Amino acid sequence: MKKILVIGKNKEIANVIIRLLDAHEGYTGLASTSIQEMHTSLMKDQYDLLLIGAGFDKKDEEEIRRKAIEIQPAIKVFEHYGGGSGLLLSELKAAFGDE
Repeated sequence: MKKILVIGKNKEIANVIIRLLDAHEGYTGLASTSIQEMHTSLMKDQYDLLLIGAGFDKKDEEEIRRKAIEIQPAIKVFEHYGGGSGLLLSELKAAFGDE
């Protein structure tokens, strides 16, 4: 089971991504809507992937990446800005090298 932490400014979209992940065998997810929430989640539990969603500027994205890797050096960081469940699953397979 791959554990994925989703960070995105839009809570509703982040929750949709979590529903898609949880509906797919092999993935489970948790959503956060701020860098602080992400930080707290990464300190509490181990994740395989951090999925960055829309709403953050480049500076914030750099901070997100830096903090995530600082806390969990082995975590993969991937961006997903929408496009439907098929695209999301394809991106996850690519991120995990399952293609």
